[in-house]
Amino acid sequence: MRKIEKTDPKELMEKSLSRMEGYRKQWEQLWKEREENTEKEEKGNA
Repeated sequence: MRKIEKTDPKELMEKSLSRMEGYRKQWEQLWKEREENTEKEEKGNA
């Protein structure tokens, strides 16, 4: 069993939200790069 840290739920929420925000930014970056690469390929093939 993991020891559960005694933290205030609000603080916990904020931590997980900021982590989620970080993941979201990474995803948006990856997605943008992927779309740009797809566009380049389509222009190259056309």
